[in-house]
Amino acid sequence: MQLQIALALSREENEKEEELRKKDDIGLQV
Repeated sequence: MQLQIALALSREENEKEEELRKKDDIGLQV
């Protein structure tokens, strides 16, 4: 149970980081 929670949290963190990277890429292109 604890492991699943940790995996879910890390997955959310990764998604947030990817979103920030995409925004940075768009900002660099403009």
